[in-house]
Amino acid sequence: MKTLHKTIILIALSLFFAQCQQEVKQNIIKCEIEGLQKGDKIILSLGTVTETPEKVDSIIYNGQKTFELKTTATDVMARITVISKNKDDEKAPQSAPKEAHIFLEGYANLILKENVKNLYYAQCSGGLYDLPEMQKIEKIAFQINEISKETFRLYNEYKNNKSLKKENIDSLPLKKAICKK
Repeated sequence: MKTLHKTIILIALSLFFAQCQQEVKQNIIKCEIEGLQKGDKIILSLGTVTETPEKVDSIIYNGQKTFELKTTATDVMARITVISKNKDDEKAPQSAPKEAHIFLEGYANLILKENVKNLYYAQCSGGLYDLPEMQKIEKIAFQINEISKETFRLYNEYKNNKSLKKENIDSLPLKKAICKK
């Protein structure tokens, strides 16, 4: 009888420790992206700008305020891309690509917030992004992003100006308009 109790206790402890060891380390990216439409596909992929992205997680948006994307990858660049369900959205001029780039260092819970129209400029917090050095970099990146947004706006305004002839469109007036701002 003592042997049976010891065996049961040993098996129970083994199962407990096995369960504890199965906890998988991962990066969890909690996203709050305004302006998504039900049916839009959100894809988490890995790889640098020059590499073919490797899809590691995705969801179909169903109207929830926040959602999570997960990966066990670390020390790599990640992209969060939105593929619109509405094909007309893909044809419409937009201010920037519908994707955000973040760097995954170690394992952390990250938070990404932005409007889908400005996803390229998304702000990220948590993990690496909470370090004081990254806060300084993020501040500078925000200023650069504001300039980039204004560049897109001016370009679209210039491009959509019906009084201009196509052969007269050149980047010089655009550069002057940007420098004035």
